[in-house]
Amino acid sequence: MLVKDVMVKPVFTVSEGETFPQIVKLLARKQVSGVSVVNKKGRLVGVISEKDLLHKLFPSEREFYKNLEYYKNFERIEHEAEKIKKLTAKKIMTKNVVTIEPDRHVLVACSLMSIHNIRRLPVVHGDKPL
Repeated sequence: MLVKDVMVKPVFTVSEGETFPQIVKLLARKQVSGVSVVNKKGRLVGVISEKDLLHKLFPSEREFYKNLEYYKNFERIEHEAEKIKKLTAKKIMTKNVVTIEPDRHVLVACSLMSIHNIRRLPVVHGDKPL
């Protein structure tokens, strides 16, 4: 069985300039957990998952316990949230994306996902998402 036989369509993409709120709205509206990021030429330059968005909103456990007082200041947290709203896809996305071509066997896709510990594997033709 080939990747093209099991890949999910349509693929939702955002431009590098899309903002945090725009991306969140797209994920919610389309009921997907990730999107591909494309440049002006339609080339894949990154991916954004719900996890990427959550990492921008919440500190890591280590960061949280390093400075508990910081996270008790709710006004500061609200101010930081305003900054996050201005982040663009280019600043949020995971770069160096592992991809696969549609004519590859699904076992190759499974291997790539396992080796790289990823949950998304964009299917591309050249450097453009399908």
